[in-house]
Amino acid sequence: MSTEKLLGPRLQAIFDAVRPGAVVADIGTDHAHIPIALVQEGMCEKVIAVDIKEGPLEIAKHNIHEYGYDDVIDVRLSDGLEAVSPDEVDTVIITGMGGTLICDILSRAIGFDSHDFILQPMTAQDELREFLFRNGYRIIREHLVQEDDKIYCVMVVVHEWEEEDEVDELYCHVGKSLIQNHDPLLMEFLERKYHQLSVIEDGLMRSESEDSRLPRIQNLKRRIAEVIEDVKMW
Repeated sequence: MSTEKLLGPRLQAIFDAVRPGAVVADIGTDHAHIPIALVQEGMCEKVIAVDIKEGPLEIAKHNIHEYGYDDVIDVRLSDGLEAVSPDEVDTVIITGMGGTLICDILSRAIGFDSHDFILQPMTAQDELREFLFRNGYRIIREHLVQEDDKIYCVMVVVHEWEEEDEVDELYCHVGKSLIQNHDPLLMEFLERKYHQLSVIEDGLMRSESEDSRLPRIQNLKRRIAEVIEDVKMW
């Protein structure tokens, strides 16, 4: 069976971030589309497909069986990495969920310090980045991908134990390497971020009570505007 229809642009970007030959744990696997594609395309010889919900796992088991991969894709019911041992895998995929939940899973990932993590938050990207900076993780590469009308960020992260002394809020909202590497979708991403901040700023300014967030939002808007002007010069 072909995997051509399994992966849309978002899942394809996650697939492309996996090192060939890695043993992978896919956390929040849902219907196991990524594990199936990794095996089908010869990227991985073994994958552990993990989800916290029994319903999606039953569908995952069915899909895996249909492709004939019962012996190479291990399906497990687990809250995050609780049912996965660090010595079983090289790479951990945590995608398709909110940034807050990814932070929680990483905070409980004991013993996975030498592993690669592929992360793709659906929300709270800034919160996830701040968590990474403050907890000794380094984003070694990242890029933006568009699917339908949404733009997602796929990050490859390693744990190096060196926490950031100071966290730059700009780089929590806009990945530093996205700027350095001139990501093709960066301008649209920045314009959307600027608009979101403008909506928040407008709401705070209309409020009758003072809000300490307003100066921070205005400063972040200014800095993003500066990046937008720099991108126009590329």
